[in-house]
Amino acid sequence: LLSSCRFDHTSPAVSVCAMGNCVVQCPGSGRKGYSATGDGKVMVIIGMRGAGKTTLGECAAEVLKRPFKDMDHVLEAEVGETVSSYVQRVGWPAFRQMELKLLKQALEGDAAVISCGGGVVETPEAVDLLRQHWPVVLIDKDIDDIVTALEGSGRPTLAGGEGPRSAYARRLPKYKYSANFAFQIEKGRQDWDKIREEFAELVKGIAAMV
Repeated sequence: LLSSCRFDHTSPAVSVCAMGNCVVQCPGSGRKGYSATGDGKVMVIIGMRGAGKTTLGECAAEVLKRPFKDMDHVLEAEVGETVSSYVQRVGWPAFRQMELKLLKQALEGDAAVISCGGGVVETPEAVDLLRQHWPVVLIDKDIDDIVTALEGSGRPTLAGGEGPRSAYARRLPKYKYSANFAFQIEKGRQDWDKIREEFAELVKGIAAMV
């Protein structure tokens, strides 16, 4: 799959592979090099809340036969309360520092697939960690579909009451900067069995690079 990437001259650092209605963008070499935080043993999934990180992270874990860790759930277990209540109690800056601490531990830990909270790229130190790690996969779902998925979800309001469209526009360059691969889900797609199948092929291709 990944060896068939064609070079996209409009973006010299990126090759593009089409898979059905999804697109995978991968840096020319397919990797950033060997990482002090592990050589492929921890796959990191990033993207906006509501993008499908948990669904596709669990898919990756099944393919790789590794445990799956939702980092929001890891944080909740660490602090003994929900993300919403923890943010309300300590504020967003303290939450981000706890998130950073747990990310460091996960990247240095045993083989796993981990799904980060949507705002992990709000912390410069976290972006630095992700840049040094391999592989990091961005799930890039159409923002209209993300907004629909978030309606009535009960998830905590973004810092400062920012709307998801604004957050997406601001975070997307940080996501792309942090990631080795981007798995793009076109607007309106709901065929999750097929999406999981396509994502599994990407995961297999990444695993073959190790």
